[in-house]
Amino acid sequence: MIYELYYWPGIQGRGEFVRLALEDAGAKYVDFALVPDAKGGGVTALERFLAGKDVERPPFAAPFLKAGRRLIGQTANILLFLGERLQLAPRDAESTTVVEVVSTVVRLRPRPLPSRLTAAEEAAHAQFVAQELGPDALWNLKRAS
Repeated sequence: MIYELYYWPGIQGRGEFVRLALEDAGAKYVDFALVPDAKGGGVTALERFLAGKDVERPPFAAPFLKAGRRLIGQTANILLFLGERLQLAPRDAESTTVVEVVSTVVRLRPRPLPSRLTAAEEAAHAQFVAQELGPDALWNLKRAS
């Protein structure tokens, strides 16, 4: 199968995680952000899916991956889909739990980086993390940064 990867040209962002997984696995894929608009790629290709006129369930946002007849949106979903198929993800429950914990911590990481947050923003984020993961999570997060 040849996968099709779509994300905003010039802004790799979360699409880069998917591209790196495809590269690491040696999978065949087309990076439509790098294909010129004139050749059916770029923004034109991306917007064709996002507009959703000919797509049963259009993706909410980029990045997304076309795998055969499947259209998979959101980086975590794409990586979950590819992980098993390309033998990049662990198969045992304990290892999967570690992957989920890391994924949760990445999701809870504040944007922008903590050094650029105001004191009020940092306090609000600390409260959010404590509510999501419990009081020990905040200490572990601060220790890791």
